[in-house]
Amino acid sequence: MNYIICTTARSGSNLMCDVLRNTRRLGHPVEAFNPDFMRAAGYREHVAPDGTVAVAHFVAWIMQRHRTKNGAFGTKILFEDFETFRGFTPFSDLFFDSRLVHLRRRSKLKQAISYYLAEETGQWVATDKARKSLEDVRFDFEAISRHLDRLIVQDSAWTAILNGLGLEYMEVYFEDFLADMNGKLHEIASFVGVDTVPLDLRVTLTEQANPLSRAFMSQFREAFRQRQFATTGTAAYKGLSFH
Repeated sequence: MNYIICTTARSGSNLMCDVLRNTRRLGHPVEAFNPDFMRAAGYREHVAPDGTVAVAHFVAWIMQRHRTKNGAFGTKILFEDFETFRGFTPFSDLFFDSRLVHLRRRSKLKQAISYYLAEETGQWVATDKARKSLEDVRFDFEAISRHLDRLIVQDSAWTAILNGLGLEYMEVYFEDFLADMNGKLHEIASFVGVDTVPLDLRVTLTEQANPLSRAFMSQFREAFRQRQFATTGTAAYKGLSFH
C-alpha cells in the first residue's frame, strides 16, 4: 500500500497531505525528497558532513518511519524532486511500486500567485511565521509570469511522464478536493487499497486564501491582455504582408 502524490508547488498538497495524515491509516505523506526535509531534525544525523546523502538509505529510512500501522506508506513529490531522484534505482523502484496520485490545480494563475506570495512572505503553510506582511508585498508581473510558465510546464510534464510510462494513476484537482474532502479522501484511500471504514476526516491546516491574491489576479490579467494584444502596425505571415 505505497502511494506517491505527484504534484507541483502550491497545488494545495500541504492541505491534502494534512487530511491524509490525520486519518492515521494513509501513511505520513510529506515532501520527503526535499533536501530541506533531509537537513531537518530526524534525518540530519545521517547526512554526511560534506552534505552527501545515500539515497538507498534514505528511501529505506523514510519508508520505515512514515508507514502507518496498517502498512500504508505515502509521500509527496514535486516535479523538481522527481527530476533529481529519478536516476537513482532505490527511488525508481519505489516509484514503480507505488500507486500514483496526480494532484493538479485548475487555476494555474492562482497557483502562481500563491507561489509568489509564499516566496515573498516566507509563509509556505498557514502555520509558518511570515517574515513580511501581505500588505508589504507589491505586484510583480514578471515574477508571477515566470512562476506561471514554470508551473504549467511542470504540470504538463507530469501528465506526459505518467502517460508515456503507461502507468495507472488517479487524477485529483485541488478545487474538487476542497469541494468534497470526505468524498475525495475515500476515493484516494480506495485507490491506494486502504479500507475506507472507518476513515475520519480531520483538517488541521487551513487554505491560504486572501484578498490580495484576488487583486493580483485582476492586475495580472489586465497586464497580460495588454501584452498579448498590443497594437501592431504591420505583420508578415506565410508569404503575405498585413497592415
